[in-house]
Amino acid sequence: MADSSSGSTSELIWSPPPNRDPPSRLTVFRKLIAEEHAVHLDSYADLWRWSCEHPAQFWEAVWNECGIIGQKADKWEAGVSKGDALYPAPMWFKGSRLNYAENLLRHCLPSSDADRDVPAVISTLEALPDSPHDFARTVFTRSELYDRVAHTSASLRHAGIRPGDVVAAYSSNDAHSLIAALATAAVGAVWCSVAAEAGPEAVLDRFETVRPRFIFSTGAVRYNGKRYGHLEKLGAVLKRLGELDGQGVLGVVVAPGPPGGPADEPTTSDELAAALSLSAGLAKCWSWGDFLSAHSTSSLSNGSGSTFASSYPPLNFERLDFNAPLTILFSSGTTGKPKAIVHRAGGLLIQLAKEHLLHSNLQPASPSGGGGDVFFQHTTLSWMMSPWGNASLISGATLVLYDGSPLRPSEGALFDLAAQEGITVFGTSAAWLAAVKRKDLRPKELHCDKLRIRQILSTGSPLGADVYPWIRDAIGTGSTEGEGSVLVGSITGGTDICSLFAGNNVDVPVYAGEIQAPNLGMHVAVLDAATGKERPYPPLAAAQDTKDEEEGELVCLTPFPCQPLGFWPLPSTPGADSQAQHAAEERYRASYYETFGPKAWAHGDWCAWTSNGGLVMKGRSDGTLNPGGVRIGTSEIYDVVIAAAATSSKGEKQKDELGLIIACLAVGLRVPDEGKPTMAGSGDEVVVLMLVLSQPAENWEALVAKVKQELRTRRSARHVPRFVCQVGDVPRTVNGKLAEVPAKKLLNGAPRAAVHASTLANAECLDEYSRLGQELRAELVKESKA
Repeated sequence: MADSSSGSTSELIWSPPPNRDPPSRLTVFRKLIAEEHAVHLDSYADLWRWSCEHPAQFWEAVWNECGIIGQKADKWEAGVSKGDALYPAPMWFKGSRLNYAENLLRHCLPSSDADRDVPAVISTLEALPDSPHDFARTVFTRSELYDRVAHTSASLRHAGIRPGDVVAAYSSNDAHSLIAALATAAVGAVWCSVAAEAGPEAVLDRFETVRPRFIFSTGAVRYNGKRYGHLEKLGAVLKRLGELDGQGVLGVVVAPGPPGGPADEPTTSDELAAALSLSAGLAKCWSWGDFLSAHSTSSLSNGSGSTFASSYPPLNFERLDFNAPLTILFSSGTTGKPKAIVHRAGGLLIQLAKEHLLHSNLQPASPSGGGGDVFFQHTTLSWMMSPWGNASLISGATLVLYDGSPLRPSEGALFDLAAQEGITVFGTSAAWLAAVKRKDLRPKELHCDKLRIRQILSTGSPLGADVYPWIRDAIGTGSTEGEGSVLVGSITGGTDICSLFAGNNVDVPVYAGEIQAPNLGMHVAVLDAATGKERPYPPLAAAQDTKDEEEGELVCLTPFPCQPLGFWPLPSTPGADSQAQHAAEERYRASYYETFGPKAWAHGDWCAWTSNGGLVMKGRSDGTLNPGGVRIGTSEIYDVVIAAAATSSKGEKQKDELGLIIACLAVGLRVPDEGKPTMAGSGDEVVVLMLVLSQPAENWEALVAKVKQELRTRRSARHVPRFVCQVGDVPRTVNGKLAEVPAKKLLNGAPRAAVHASTLANAECLDEYSRLGQELRAELVKESKA
């Protein structure tokens, strides 16, 4: 159904309860701001506008509302005003000091009034084939989590780690990695991580830049029903890091892998060192248990190789400046060597506290397990969603971690996990949700009354409009409000800010295909790329001034605290090469502030407002199609093709229908100048659509004709591709995102070496794109001569 009151044709999926009792924290916050500042804030849109126009007052209010623990400066103020330049990145709350881990663990502190026997973290593993609904789980109560972080941070200090040192993980998304990250933050060191599935080359592309002093890892991983040893890959990374400067790392800690491995796998530090084939002096190796027990005088074993204190040990939180480095996140590297993006402790803390406590309205878990929130975000350690999801601890909600395939032992495995753990806020990728929908699964019916999900958060790529009603009906009760309704929160932000520009919001409706609204304090705007003119935000503009889905570049026009400090090495990094520092700073400036100048952040997203005040993502601006000078977002093509394939796959004659399509990729191929079938071209381009089929089509020409007809009918003639080609696979990053830019480079004649294959999950498919590009460019030259 459509919401006739707004004039929108989008389907209404979820509405905030009209008489919610108690009111959401976001509503209470809006009324508090209105009263304290004597302003009329009758809607969320009013509050958003006020937050952008008064950034200092807004972020000071967020500090107070979210109860940030820290030492305020004598002259306490945010210190940033509307109109200030975003580059160089402003310093916020100068003189204030805090510790990120202390804030995330506030419900676990001995001084906390919270019940410390409540589960803080539940670490789960992919289920084994012989017990498909039994996810191995380890539960850590609030007191146990505090104990382990205390011991790990003390051990790091004893091993020589100091504030500002880089500590890395090459490991699994489990409790060991979470504890190591929190302990690193407690010490004041800088954390970075790469998922265990990454190959040594991809890891070195990242670690060579940041040179970690300490590494946490794992002995093995379980994925897709199999167990894989990890020590050989870890050893290759350590060997290469040792060869760079002859020093290597100070130490390596290896957690036990999942059960089910060889009986003679390394269990002690000596056996571990031998298994890694470490040369003398390269690194000190510990098993997880040995690392902790080496620095503990009173410890107990939990039976899984870890040791911990019998009662609360002292946990010394190193409070550093609000703007001190906290973590380094690595970009996917599809446009060059991965960027090492440095995020500040205070900026990330206050931003993520706002998102989890206000926008998501997360509630602390209760001792009985009958109330509060259980939060889950499917991710790996390579993705920004790992620190983003871990930050939910600040709410006191129980955090569920998962390591393994989301499709094993069945496509709906994560919903089995949700039923087992009582997950209420469920985060995953748009690609996974679309895959589950294609299977026509009905999780609500399968698990009866065991599902407690109240929010589905989707990220990684735009969530197709057809998936929204499926979530409402197959996971919720089918109602747009009331008990059992599900808020569908498509979110957008990125590794660059480790947070959100727009996303889930408990106070505004959800419409199919739309991100609900821009987030507080994030002055999101849609700019005309040619003129730099801002598209009016519909809820705050006169009707005649707005045009639904008028596209442009997504920018942010007011400074925000989670702007990264820069790329590593920072100008302040001790001992760093001055040329490397200068190159990193220049790359940082060019990445976000070159397009529109220092007063606008732009990271390459192409989007549009809707009349509902929502945001529709159209694709990457550097991957956006531009045939005949008209820019087209690739998602406009994907939505049509995938929806048509899903509809057709339900028919009886699937083999000769659109239902054969299981993936697609659209890129722009530049029209070459006569006699120059290379990357140099006329400036115009044609659209190439690549299709992956589940089996060969009996009538390829008919299939292509149907695809083109669907695009012409449901979009426009300019959306119809010039070429439609069958390929074996489409390139994706390790996080599952379509890698449009590498494919576009190769189709347009870039050498294979220009694409950083280590950033892709399936780089082996790229050679096909180089060959295909040669054929298509030659065809365009032939056409131009005809």
